[in-house]
Amino acid sequence: MIRKGLYGMYQGKEYSLGKEDVEFINIVSRDIAELKNGFTPHAWDNNLLIKQVKKSDLDAAYNVTLFAKYKGHIFGVLTASEFKVVIATNNPQVGHELNMSVPGRGEFHMEVNRTDVELIEEKKPIWGFTLDIDN
Repeated sequence: MIRKGLYGMYQGKEYSLGKEDVEFINIVSRDIAELKNGFTPHAWDNNLLIKQVKKSDLDAAYNVTLFAKYKGHIFGVLTASEFKVVIATNNPQVGHELNMSVPGRGEFHMEVNRTDVELIEEKKPIWGFTLDIDN
């Protein structure tokens, strides 16, 4: 599974995190079985199920940033699917070396096959949580 963005552990299960305020956060699932656990369909997308919980009830919360290792360089990932990854850098030497497209000043992008890159997830705790080895 390709992940990036905010995630949290709630009652031993990982969820994507949605809208938040000071005290509460929406946890998000696509599993219809979660309806019996207090989740409700999202107002605009019935494939998404939402449950509002207290942030303090989360076991952990973290931001997942996705990087790609390609031809010996580390890149940011703009988009990723099962088959393609769009990588980005602001390093002109690397951009020119790999003949990357230049969509804007100082930006270099390239679409590559998913099988040609190694995806690396970086998880950083948020909201005062810490991460243990199991997360």
